[in-house]
Amino acid sequence: SGTDAVALRRAFNVIALGNAPSKDFPTNANIYAVFYSHLSGSFVHLQRVEKSDNHFKVFYQFTGHNEKYLTSHFALIPLGTLHPGEVTVEIIQIPEPDRRDFYSKPVVIPKELSQVFVCQSFTFHVRNSIEK
Repeated sequence: SGTDAVALRRAFNVIALGNAPSKDFPTNANIYAVFYSHLSGSFVHLQRVEKSDNHFKVFYQFTGHNEKYLTSHFALIPLGTLHPGEVTVEIIQIPEPDRRDFYSKPVVIPKELSQVFVCQSFTFHVRNSIEK
């Protein structure tokens, strides 16, 4: 939560330094979801984010590299201020086997393997600002 810079620093503290992620936010907090992938031989592209009440779906796709190298990927996804209650962020791989372009082609990685490379779905709680 916080401004872009503060949220980025907090994400660094969790991913790079191993601090525990926040699981509880007040309703007046500006909240971000963090999406990341570990090193892999594919690009990881965010395709879209869908919102329904306090449920977010983050759709991504693996795309093959033209060269033989490894990349990791990171995104701060602004969720804004949210209503009180449990919030679910669902991370979903989407295959698009018909998409082809000059530079790359989609790659579908089995779910049990994709979970090694990409962050997983998670939940957190939003409480009224006056609650402690």
